[in-house]
Amino acid sequence: MKYIALPHHLEGFLFAIGLALLIVGCGSDQPETAEEKDTETPVMFQADLQVVVSSGRVRAEPHPQAQIVQQLSKNAGLKDLGEVSRTTTQMTFGSDKFDEPWLQVQDSSGQSGWIYAREVAPFDPQLSLQQFRREKQLLSLFGRAGYERLQLYQELYRLAKSETEVADAYLKGLQLRDTLTPMLENRSFSYSDSPLPDLFWLDEQVAGYVTQLVAEGTIYYLFNDYRQWLQLAQKSRGTQDDLFFTLMTRVFPQDSVEYFYPAWELQTWDYGGHHLLGRGVTYDILSRIEQLSPRTPLFSKPLLQLKDRILADLTRADIHFWEPDSLVKRELDAIIQANWSIFTATDRIALDTRRLQLDSAAYHGIGFNARSGE
Repeated sequence: MKYIALPHHLEGFLFAIGLALLIVGCGSDQPETAEEKDTETPVMFQADLQVVVSSGRVRAEPHPQAQIVQQLSKNAGLKDLGEVSRTTTQMTFGSDKFDEPWLQVQDSSGQSGWIYAREVAPFDPQLSLQQFRREKQLLSLFGRAGYERLQLYQELYRLAKSETEVADAYLKGLQLRDTLTPMLENRSFSYSDSPLPDLFWLDEQVAGYVTQLVAEGTIYYLFNDYRQWLQLAQKSRGTQDDLFFTLMTRVFPQDSVEYFYPAWELQTWDYGGHHLLGRGVTYDILSRIEQLSPRTPLFSKPLLQLKDRILADLTRADIHFWEPDSLVKRELDAIIQANWSIFTATDRIALDTRRLQLDSAAYHGIGFNARSGE
């Protein structure tokens, strides 16, 4: 739910109109003069926010060092103008530390400014304080356009009841993630001189995804949680989504959460690892993609992207394998001989080229048997 200033203000406005009509109906038949119009009592100011600290400070700009334009006592009313700062400020209230945006507000005299979000709460007690603050944080993180796209995606996910609707939500989620993660990265970089705030609450706001810290704990990133997707698929009509998400739980077997290192890679340091060709994992997943492709047309694009990712990892420069060369060559030979329909002519050339390079591995910067320390 968006928190707009209209409901209370509208109630007062409608009451004033009703009262004016009653007076006109009961009074003189003479037309109202211009002087009488000018002296009408104005509609009483209706607040949709109230100050919840002993002294609420409204500032000229969304910054703790900005000029204070109004100082308000606890329970004072404010109108929420709907604008939220794109930056947040870390502040301490008593023993509690917060990282909140600034809200543009207006007081009963019509003066506007910015107040720290933690200093106010919805005037209406029926509105959830936690959800109010979460929505303000989302607006600060992603802006109005990003926030609205997120709400649309959330609705698609919530209402998905068929394999087609689940597939649509999943593809929209991938597009949304591509939009939101650069914003998360930029926000993370803005805290280079101070500790990162806790943004793990995003798990509850972006269905099907989990929030994790990457790059040695310096950047927030959103990853697909394929357990959530599989649970959604199992409740929906149709089986294409069940088949696809079952495959994805095999691609990320540790906890079914997407990560930079899938089943065919072993991460051995912060920014890299070793390829597991030779263990049969790569062959198994490619074989499953081949089997699923004609049965899951709703997921044809992500399946082909998965195939492309596997081949890109397998044919990259300066690759190092965990297993000895005999096992690596045996599995690659099996993949080439399978000649699956998912392979394009370019894919086959790349695989054949990689196989030739394995016979002169040192020349091509290829290493084997990393598990033995070689």
